[in-house]
Amino acid sequence: MYRYDTVVIGSGPAGLAAASAISAGGGKVAVLEANGYPGGQLNKQIHKFFGSARVCAGIRGFRLGEKLFSEAKDRGAEFFFNMTAYSMEKCDKGYLVCGANGEKTFEFFGTSVVIAVGAGENAAVFPGWTKPGVITAGAAQTLVNQYGVKCGERVVILGAGNVGLIVSYQLLQTGIRVEAVVEAAREIGGYEVHANKIKRAGVPIYTSHTIVRAEGEDRVEKAVIAAVDQKFDQIPGTEFEIPADTICIAVGLSPLVKNGAQAGTALTRRPGKKEIIPDFDDTMMTSLPGVFVAGDTAGVEEASIALEEGLKAGEYVLSYLGLKTREAADAKAEEIKSRLFALRKKVTRRGELPSAKDYEAFDRTKAVIECCQGIACNPCEASCPVGAITIGGEITNVPKLDLRACIGCGRCVTACPGMACFLVNLNYSEELSEIGIPYEYLPLPKVGDKVRALDRQGRFVCQGEVTAVKDMKADKTWLLKLAVPKAFAFEVRGIDFWRLEQ
Repeated sequence: MYRYDTVVIGSGPAGLAAASAISAGGGKVAVLEANGYPGGQLNKQIHKFFGSARVCAGIRGFRLGEKLFSEAKDRGAEFFFNMTAYSMEKCDKGYLVCGANGEKTFEFFGTSVVIAVGAGENAAVFPGWTKPGVITAGAAQTLVNQYGVKCGERVVILGAGNVGLIVSYQLLQTGIRVEAVVEAAREIGGYEVHANKIKRAGVPIYTSHTIVRAEGEDRVEKAVIAAVDQKFDQIPGTEFEIPADTICIAVGLSPLVKNGAQAGTALTRRPGKKEIIPDFDDTMMTSLPGVFVAGDTAGVEEASIALEEGLKAGEYVLSYLGLKTREAADAKAEEIKSRLFALRKKVTRRGELPSAKDYEAFDRTKAVIECCQGIACNPCEASCPVGAITIGGEITNVPKLDLRACIGCGRCVTACPGMACFLVNLNYSEELSEIGIPYEYLPLPKVGDKVRALDRQGRFVCQGEVTAVKDMKADKTWLLKLAVPKAFAFEVRGIDFWRLEQ
């Protein structure tokens, strides 16, 4: 039997953060991970994170996983990979967690336990949903981001939450055509900036629509779509077909609660949600003394929130173990709770798209910020070398740009996780303006290339010529500049990367 102060089940952002905090405070920690690598869902996430630049914003998910793992390991946490925790029970002065690695079984005793096993993907049932070619968003991410295997050539995504929108963009980056994103609700559930990224690539988003069936002989060959009413009932006569070899389901997640429930933790319905979660208090401790939860197990939210919850649980584990006073844990937790409050704050602030009139007086390059939805994020502000971008005291404020102070360096363009910052020089020449856009596709265009310039909806606007391709040392986000006719300076926001050869 292996004996530890704490057994952490799961090495996603919550588990890694908890293990790191407990180890740093003097606790002996074992981390059990069912996969052969740490990071959990972070390994599939190649996009940059929102949040505070001081914590994890602007860092790609898999790099954040590497960073958190390194920190926890350096602080003394011991990791057991390919170790599935299949049993957990209360025993004298602690808990016995049994694990298996496919060949042997192991027993881990922990005075305390942190359950951070995340959530599982929900299914969507429709005629043909069991055909080869119907997969989940997580499966698609695993294939393309971890194994470098295309999940298909033409994909329809069901679900326009952040997961559906992010996966759509990542599939585009691999050269897969995303034919459509379909969402039954009247509005998308994810951030506008995520939706705008795929719109600029020409991907239509059908709200108030759903997939009514998948058709094909031996596998998916088409998705049949129809409009739905406010009760989500199909509207007769609205069906249409979209050719596709893959349907990717992204209709939400459900917390994984079996580990704790097996040991006797009480379960409850999350307030205002349909999710069933462990019943836990403000210290993240469940109804079982010494058993804590964090991350999506405690309720499905963003990875940045899971990280903060892991830190919070870690503080109170140290208090439970007697390695830190309750007062000291409370003080640290207050800092964490203030960050959690900012991250969870309902987005109500709205901004307007800037207009060409604001830029007519300037004869040099200036930034254009099109982040109109208040998001808990500040890398644009943190990256500006002259302080021209201000978010203010609340991280959900819409960014404000001081055009007179802006030097047009482009750092905000490649730092923005939402890819909602651009550059414009209205007076590049007598007839042309120069536009700067963030670019994360391959192949990279070359200076002098003639390209098809697209608007915010992915529609062809005009021909442009590439004037610069700059590596801003922003982790594979390039700054692409192109010259376009002046009349289209505030319309062009992308290029047709499918036709770079033309």
